[in-house]
Amino acid sequence: MLYEIKKLFSSPFTYICMLVVFVFFSVFAVNALKSRNSSNNAYEELLADINNSKMPDEEILIDLYSQFELLQIQINELGDSAFEKPGKYGKNIMEDYIIYSNAYSNASYIYQKFPNNRRQLVEDALYNISEEKSKTDPNTSVIKSNELVIEKYNRTIDLKFKDTGNIEGVQLFFDNTIWEYAMIAFVVMLAVRMFTMDISCGAYKMIHSSLNGQRSLFIKQFASVSVVVTAITVFTALIQIIFGKIFFDVNDLSLPLQSFPEFEFCPYLISTGIYFLIKFLCKLLFYIMIAAITAMVSVLCRKQFVSYAVSLSAGIIPLIIITYYFIYTTENASALASEYKIYNSLRCFLPQGLLNIKSYFRTFDYIDIFGFQISRLFLVLLISAVIMLTCLAVALRKYGKSKEVTI
Repeated sequence: MLYEIKKLFSSPFTYICMLVVFVFFSVFAVNALKSRNSSNNAYEELLADINNSKMPDEEILIDLYSQFELLQIQINELGDSAFEKPGKYGKNIMEDYIIYSNAYSNASYIYQKFPNNRRQLVEDALYNISEEKSKTDPNTSVIKSNELVIEKYNRTIDLKFKDTGNIEGVQLFFDNTIWEYAMIAFVVMLAVRMFTMDISCGAYKMIHSSLNGQRSLFIKQFASVSVVVTAITVFTALIQIIFGKIFFDVNDLSLPLQSFPEFEFCPYLISTGIYFLIKFLCKLLFYIMIAAITAMVSVLCRKQFVSYAVSLSAGIIPLIIITYYFIYTTENASALASEYKIYNSLRCFLPQGLLNIKSYFRTFDYIDIFGFQISRLFLVLLISAVIMLTCLAVALRKYGKSKEVTI
């Protein structure tokens, strides 16, 4: 396999393409750097003092709210002088006001909003089941769906009263960006080069001498492409985590994902670190699937330009479509129900949904198929795996039966 990797990088064109990919990535890294959170040691000091006080949850809320109101009164009385009078935690009273406001919002989410909303979801599900069972012809799908809601949300999640950081900022700069298009193009280029270079130089006359030799060579070539793709994906995933820790204060990856209000209704019991791991694995599966599609197209077409055009279209066109509906349904308050349904349908079967998985973790994201409640994420993972394995099987079979062609 090492020989195949060396052969893959024998041309300067491969290095140029890799450089272009990392130029795209560096642009988003620099933008993330410019948008980093300012260090807020004063806020963390306040949270530490509250946690060390061992106050009950209710007292924490009461204390924070009273301090918040007191600061608001002081600011109204002092006017512009509030920026000059030293604060307890911040440089001035105005900073203290902002710090206490953030702390109260955080405490309200952890001790009131989150548990109350979860309790309401379970109560609503119980009511829906009761209503459905009272009908002459109850809908079993509705009953099963609500039973699953109860199973997922009727459990305790231990949220910590601490600064969780800005996970939204991390995702904004590293997910669902132009980088994904550049990476798809690079994966396609690697696979096309790997599976057409032997034909273009006439080596196919020797490498197709035995069935076992053909299969062994194909496996080595695909493994070589996969190793390169995996290395780049691992590197970018690590950069995202490092940037999240240093610049967006996402320090504790052991916290439940629900610690972030964006994922309040996530039904899964997973940590933030596991979420990042799932994100990495989903992207890796997608890129290797693209490599498998490209391998199949290259083996069937045996022409570099045609293989590149077809494979690139298969990777990018669906991504453009799903991105359009994602933006339309998340940024437009007037989004119609039909567009949202289209987006949910696309997330069920388009592997490109794996490049931006946060939609699968924001809410109860299940679909009824033949009476079974199936996670949309699991469904699209299954479809992606089937596509990858099918393409590999076809490519391996045809690779072993290649015929001499005129170049």
